Amino acid sequence: MTEIIQSCPCCNEKVLPCPFCGKEGKVYAQNCVGCSDDHECGANVHWGHWCGIENGIPAVHWVIKQWNKRV
Repeated sequence: MTEIIQSCPCCNEKVLPCPFCGKEGKVYAQNCVGCSDDHECGANVHWGHWCGIENGIPAVHWVIKQWNKRV
């Protein structure tokens, strides 16, 4: 994923701030969402090797959901 996204492309759910330090959360790849402060905090949710779209739902949808559950 080359573009920077701050919300899910299928449901528009926004990436919430980091639950540990409060800084902005961001999408790193199709399968990883984490804290924008990757030098100090480094919190993230990684969905393994699964990327792409299945049944019309992109992998990034699931990592955003998991990240936001922690907030």
